[in-house]
Amino acid sequence: MEVKRKGLVADTRSVDTSDDYAVEYWTQELNTTKVKLLAAVAEAGDSFEAVKRQLKKPANV
Repeated sequence: MEVKRKGLVADTRSVDTSDDYAVEYWTQELNTTKVKLLAAVAEAGDSFEAVKRQLKKPANV
């Protein structure tokens, strides 16, 4: 029986929102929800550093 294993996220400098596993990885890595992660990527782009900064901004600013 073949066991499927999830691979590592290929590029840790950018947040790939088209891959479910990558979204799961980034939500855990950034301690956030999928909704907040997707909103941060939409606002700041897919750069890890930009997403991280966006997530640290206070809400409604």
